[in-house]
Amino acid sequence: MDQFSEVEFTKLSTQRQHIVEVLAICMTPVDVSMLLQILRGCGWATNVATKSGTLTQALARLELNALCKLGWISGSNSSMSFVVAQAQLLDAVVQFSVQNSNFKKIALWVSELEPQLDRSARDRDPGNYVGLIAKRQARIAFYDGDATAFETANVILQKPGFKSIHLDLLNPFNAEIFAKTPRVLQAYVLVCKASFALLTARSSVDELSAYDQYMEKEQAVPNDLGAWWANLNLARGDTKRLEQIAKSDKPWRKMAELYFQFLSGKPEPCNIAFEAILEL
Repeated sequence: MDQFSEVEFTKLSTQRQHIVEVLAICMTPVDVSMLLQILRGCGWATNVATKSGTLTQALARLELNALCKLGWISGSNSSMSFVVAQAQLLDAVVQFSVQNSNFKKIALWVSELEPQLDRSARDRDPGNYVGLIAKRQARIAFYDGDATAFETANVILQKPGFKSIHLDLLNPFNAEIFAKTPRVLQAYVLVCKASFALLTARSSVDELSAYDQYMEKEQAVPNDLGAWWANLNLARGDTKRLEQIAKSDKPWRKMAELYFQFLSGKPEPCNIAFEAILEL
């Protein structure tokens, strides 16, 4: 499965949905015992097919095998010794969990079992486990709205050895969740989205609209956020907005003015602006 489909996800049984949600929030490999602990903690380990009325390891493995065949998760082997949510679906599943109010409950139990999850990550990927743990912590902090915890985890991800680990937050972009996110975390996401858009020429209307609205409403905007916005407007060929910025008192107004001149199409100011842009 290449991308998340809410229609397909909601076709899963409630129990299978819960399993995928737990694995997405855990992010790193989970064994069946840990999975059951989290499911029990959330009150989701009931099963009328057993005498005890609870989900056993044997039944959990059957569910995991079924989810693996459907493309929602992957397992280390046929016995599902360790399982993870599919990476390309992970953040969308977490967002689904946020919106159906399961996120905080799962995140609480993931925190309770963090030492076990961390050991599992270390044993299975000793070279990257510190970065992967930080990525899990940063994602949970982001969707929990905890800017301090997010910054603590993100500091680790900025170290040279972990530059290849991308958070991919709000992927796909969800305007409703974004609107409820603390402003400092919104700024982080917007810079990431702008960078991706400029490098790949791919962005959604909702992402661009969110950036525009943030810049129009926010009074204290970091300079790098303003610079990225000017770059986005250049890429969009939005001369009207660039001219508005150029006439403002914003620190990035000079950049916007040069971009406006560059897009003017007039040879002389265009050439002068191009030379000045190269020196920025």
